Amino acid sequence: MKERIKSIILFVLVANSLFLTWFLIFYSPNNEKESPSEYVPRLTFGQELDVKQMIRPKQIIYHLGENSHSLSNTDSEDFKQLEADFDHWSFYEITSISEPIDWTKMIEVEQGIEIVFPFSLPNSVLSSLYKISTTMYLDQINRLWLVLDQNEKVIVYFISDQKDKVYQAETSISSKKLSKYIASGVNQPRYSYYWAFNKERNINTKPIFYLPNEGLEMKKVRKFITPVSIEDYIQLLFIDPSMVRKVYELGNKESVLYTDGSRSMQFFPNKRVFSYFQPVTDNRKQLDWNNDLAASIRFVNQHGGWVGQYQLDDLGFAEATSQPYFTFQQYVGGYPLLTNKYLIGEINIQLVDGIVSKVEQSMTLLDQDLDTKYIKTSSGPELLKKLEQHKIDAKVITSIELGYQVEKKNDVLELFPHWRVRYNQNDEITIPAYEGGM
Repeated sequence: MKERIKSIILFVLVANSLFLTWFLIFYSPNNEKESPSEYVPRLTFGQELDVKQMIRPKQIIYHLGENSHSLSNTDSEDFKQLEADFDHWSFYEITSISEPIDWTKMIEVEQGIEIVFPFSLPNSVLSSLYKISTTMYLDQINRLWLVLDQNEKVIVYFISDQKDKVYQAETSISSKKLSKYIASGVNQPRYSYYWAFNKERNINTKPIFYLPNEGLEMKKVRKFITPVSIEDYIQLLFIDPSMVRKVYELGNKESVLYTDGSRSMQFFPNKRVFSYFQPVTDNRKQLDWNNDLAASIRFVNQHGGWVGQYQLDDLGFAEATSQPYFTFQQYVGGYPLLTNKYLIGEINIQLVDGIVSKVEQSMTLLDQDLDTKYIKTSSGPELLKKLEQHKIDAKVITSIELGYQVEKKNDVLELFPHWRVRYNQNDEITIPAYEGGM
């Protein structure tokens, strides 16, 4: 009797197995689907970019001597020409400076150029930009300062405001070449320098910000929006879109969750923002900023591309996961789109062991200009007066940046010139950069 029951159970199991096999063969969608490494998305919105196109200074300051200064942003021809020469620069005989530098003299008297990055560069990222011959660990560098000394020799200072460290180096850049760089700043609008609030209480470095002596010509822009749907991004980000299901939708439609059983996407319809998650096992591999950055850029290249001009704006470790993250910011006409609640012009990526685990971005993508209008921004002194009205003293300002505040109106994006002012420790305010501004 027992043997007969066992035979019946075995028969049922075998039959069930055969049925499931038959079902998978004939009814599984996209049976011959590609593996993640072979998957090629079917949609493309923008261009492909590489690492060097992403790691860019945010501004170059020309120190012309006699306390005269000018500045160029990322869209100017002088900026692009100087940036193109980075590949030919080399630095050697690098030493750490222990004696205090006379920064006032450096700024007001010495001629040179100051290259300012929007974030502190890890050693490996810095080494990917320039040819650096040293065993010294140059970490968290955010400024390079090239000056002509009394003997007409070029001296370079690698500055880390975060670490309060300064390194001096010799360079392959000739005095003639540096003089040519400096000369390109002569016809640029003049700026004045201001000592920034030294929240790190630095001894060796002196953070600085610069403001124009007179108003600058800048565009106010209205742009069309590239129409993109949540279905488009599901097709881009999931290997087999037909397996994706809507798991839940809140009654007020603030959030919708999609998943294929492994990866997931949380969509916020009101803001048209999504967060994409992909499970990755953390094997605690050694951190490699260069590889992680390349993986982040490659991920966007392979999943729709970059709509417009982006550059790396920040990197670090996410508070919640302690995993490395990268923030990419879009620029229009050489000015950044300032942080906004819709995340327009911003892409945030987290990685685990060199594999993208989270992507957060807006589905509102900038298209062609609808119209533009030239305006004149407020000058530095005018801005400081406005800040006084907001009870913000110049002594507590850490940085000031000119950029675009974004407002969405139906199917049009309006870009208004604004000043972004950071002060005290972590406070921030944006102020219209022209009369009658938003």
